[in-house]
Amino acid sequence: MPTRKRKARELLEAEHVMPWERQQDESTPAWQAFEMYRNMGAERSTGKVQRTVGKSKRLIDGWSSKHDWVRRVAAWDREQDRIARKAQLDGIREMNKRHAKIAMGGLSAVVHSLRRYIPTESNPNPPPMSDQLMAQMVKICAGLERVARDQADSIQEHRQNVTAKVTVEEERASMRKMLSDPEALLALQTLADKLDS
Repeated sequence: MPTRKRKARELLEAEHVMPWERQQDESTPAWQAFEMYRNMGAERSTGKVQRTVGKSKRLIDGWSSKHDWVRRVAAWDREQDRIARKAQLDGIREMNKRHAKIAMGGLSAVVHSLRRYIPTESNPNPPPMSDQLMAQMVKICAGLERVARDQADSIQEHRQNVTAKVTVEEERASMRKMLSDPEALLALQTLADKLDS
């Protein structure tokens, strides 16, 4: 009876052994040779293992064939690649969190400064926003929207021959109209309140 239990336990353990780990029927010398082969990376070869351990090439090739070294190191390489990609993605996520925190702090400061341009009960006639500040705000808000929508944070220039003229005055009028929109001001005020809380 103990023999059946032991065999069942060994079978169960064998099912959970990863290909790059020591296999059930692998001797210590064969395992050590495999470890060396596995850890050589892209330049691995049974010939290099043979020269390092001082065993016959035939024996090393026999272990490689019997214990399926090629398949096992392919699984090892995939696992190492998976681990590296996960670490890279984790690093990108952490970087994004840091950048978002920095951006939120900067945005909070900008929104706080812009409050003086928004009409309120206590300040029904705020000073006008300069053309330069309006242009900067349009650029910043457009950039924030692109980032929030997971798009590129800049627009690449593509030149085409297009016949259209927009005067500086038309551009300024368009910005003033956009910034005088009560809904846009309300959205800005809501954002400012959320950032301050």
